[in-house]
Amino acid sequence: MKTWKIQNISEAPVKVSMILSSTTSKGLILKPGEFCIAAPSPTSSMGMQATRKLITVDKDFDNSEYGFAMGVALKESIITEAKLSKLEKAKKDAIAYVEKK
Repeated sequence: MKTWKIQNISEAPVKVSMILSSTTSKGLILKPGEFCIAAPSPTSSMGMQATRKLITVDKDFDNSEYGFAMGVALKESIITEAKLSKLEKAKKDAIAYVEKK
């Protein structure tokens, strides 16, 4: 599922409005270093904040890999943790595969 990852890159909290579905939008305050997932649709405030370099919008973020809830503030470290847990699982699967041979 194509989603956008909106991240606060400023030193202060930033108010972000986002689209969650065709009928739902939400406002959220992102602290420095936090991000949220939104539907791939721009809002006027999102455009202004990106222009002012307060947020970044990753328009190619594939949330199906992680399954993060939309419209929830998350810390960037959660992505690193998710990647590490996937790496650990892959490592265990590879070891189990080699041991079966």
